Amino acid sequence: MAGAVLLLLGAALVAGNLWYTAARSTIPLAIDGRVASREIRFEKHPGGDDVCLLTLADGRVLHVDAALFTALGDGQSLHKRAWERTLERDRQSLPLAWSADAQGMWRTMSVALVALIVLAGWQWTLR
Repeated sequence: MAGAVLLLLGAALVAGNLWYTAARSTIPLAIDGRVASREIRFEKHPGGDDVCLLTLADGRVLHVDAALFTALGDGQSLHKRAWERTLERDRQSLPLAWSADAQGMWRTMSVALVALIVLAGWQWTLR
C-alpha cells in the first residue's frame, strides 16, 4: 500500500512540475485577451531566475518564459488555441518554443518517475 501511495503522490508531483514548466511557454494554454500589464519579480539570481508575469485585461495572470515576456508589450491583443505553437499578437504571428528549462524538466522528471517506480516496486517486494 505504501508503494502505491508513494507512486501516486510522486507521479502527481512529477505531472505538476511538467505542467507548470510547460505552461510558461503558453503552448498548452488557450489565450484570448489583451495584455493589461507586465511585471518582473526578481529572484535570487536577477536576470537568471526571474518570474515574468503577464496580467490580461480579464484579470488572468500568466507566468511566462523570459523570451516570451520580452516579445510582448502592454496593450497587445493575444490569441491562440491550446497546444498551438504560434501566438497571434496584434494579428502578427509569434512562434512559440519549449524553453531550455522545460526541456531540462522533462529529462529530470523522467528520471524521477523511473526512480519512483523502482522504489515502489522494491517496497512491494518487501511485503
